[in-house]
Amino acid sequence: MGDCHEAHVNLNIEMIAIVLVPYIEETPRYPIKECQISVLNKYRKTISFVDEWRFKHHKGVNECIFNYVFWTFKSRVDGFRYFRPVISIDGTHVYGKYDIKLLITVGTDGNGSIFPLAFAIAANESLDTRTKFLSDLHQHVVRGREGIMLISDRHHKILRSVSTEHNWQASFAYHRYCLRHLKANYQRAYKSV
Repeated sequence: MGDCHEAHVNLNIEMIAIVLVPYIEETPRYPIKECQISVLNKYRKTISFVDEWRFKHHKGVNECIFNYVFWTFKSRVDGFRYFRPVISIDGTHVYGKYDIKLLITVGTDGNGSIFPLAFAIAANESLDTRTKFLSDLHQHVVRGREGIMLISDRHHKILRSVSTEHNWQASFAYHRYCLRHLKANYQRAYKSV
C-alpha cells in the first residue's frame, strides 16, 4: 500500500468524493480516520492532514449542514520544505447542485512550476472560513517555517483574516497582493486609461 510519497496523479477531489459521499450521506459525522481508510481501501493511497468536517447544528432541526473541510497530501507538505517561501491563495465558486467555495493554495518549486499545496471546500466565504483556512494552512503545510510570502487578491475577508491570524504577520510571514488582480482592478476602475 502506498502513501502520497508515490502520489496517484489522478487522485483528486472528484475521486475522493466518489468514495466518501455515500458514507457521509448515510452518516454525516463520518469520522476522519474512516474517510482516510475508505480512500486507502479504494485507491491504495493514504490521504493525510484532513481536518475535521465542520457542521452547523440548527436548533429544532434534525439535520446537519456542511460548512468546511480542509485537506492536503503528505507529498505536498514534504515537498514544500524545498520550495521558494512563497504561497499564493485564491478561491472560486463551484456551481452545481450546491453553491460552494473552493479555496486553493499553491507554491512554486525551484523550476518555477506551480505546485498545489492544500485545498478547502467551504459552504460560504465568511471571515471565519478564511481565517480557519489560513490557520489550517499554517498548521499543516507551513509548519512553523518563517519568512513566508503570502500572495492573494485584495478581498476584504482575506485582508481581515491575515490581520487577525498572528502566524501570517511579520516576521513569521509577509502578505502581498497579486499583480494580476491589481491590474484587473485598475483596468476595471479606469477603463479609459
